[in-house]
Amino acid sequence: MKPEFTVTFCENCDGGTQEESTAIQAIRQVFPDASIKSVCLDEYPIFVKIEAKTSDQQEPKTIFQSHQRNLFRKYPDLREESIKKIVKACQELVKEE
Repeated sequence: MKPEFTVTFCENCDGGTQEESTAIQAIRQVFPDASIKSVCLDEYPIFVKIEAKTSDQQEPKTIFQSHQRNLFRKYPDLREESIKKIVKACQELVKEE
């Protein structure tokens, strides 16, 4: 089974879609054809969480969670570090298969 991902992010002043798309792009670096569902919440503090499900029996597993600002373009160092963490977490899923 291909992993199925859920990207949960929070609506902020601009909608939060920038951070959502950054997370999805990072996942697609490792799993280009992955099934990815997005969930937008109206919560504060804002955060991004990525869950992966790798088998029919498995419960979704959180592979990344962070303050949403760590994916803001205006903080390039934090953003790049978060992207690396997402990619690494996805690569770990490949090793588990």
